[in-house]
Amino acid sequence: MINSYLSWCTDATRMLRLSLRPADLRNLVLTDTYWAAQTNTSPTQHLVAAVHNEVAARKDELQAALNELDQQLRVWSVRLPRAAWLS
Repeated sequence: MINSYLSWCTDATRMLRLSLRPADLRNLVLTDTYWAAQTNTSPTQHLVAAVHNEVAARKDELQAALNELDQQLRVWSVRLPRAAWLS
């Protein structure tokens, strides 16, 4: 579980680093739990529970970010009429 979580963090960081500000990347992916899991060589029951909770929290945070992006796209699609040549 912990190795899968760390792999996901590594992949997410690689894919998002050019799209997100460093502060947003830290808030969404490179959290305190990530660093605790990264530095802990022998996982404890508490760390495993923390990673489970972190995965659920990341899912909620990323869904909220996606919803916000969708809302912004809808706002801009109403404000900017589609060019005739794009139709």
